[in-house]
Amino acid sequence: MTSPQLEWTLQTLLEQLNEDELKSFKSLLRALPLEDVLQKTPWSEVEEADGKKLAEILINTSSENWIRNATVTVLEEMNLTELCKMAKSEMLGK
Repeated sequence: MTSPQLEWTLQTLLEQLNEDELKSFKSLLRALPLEDVLQKTPWSEVEEADGKKLAEILINTSSENWIRNATVTVLEEMNLTELCKMAKSEMLGK
């Protein structure tokens, strides 16, 4: 079960991405080792998702630990410094 705090934080972060950034986020996310349930999710659902829907997909298919680490990793790779700081603070307590 995923905490409501993580769900809110993830949704807030993803909704701050513009369309191109969200597309990049999804692409980089796909390059990571995915968890089993997320692997079985049709990728077209992920590609079509807006920030809110992507947060729902991740929450419903992945563990909290994976979501936290994947989100921070992808935001770092995208050089989105402020969002990465927010993710680390809110999701990792750093």
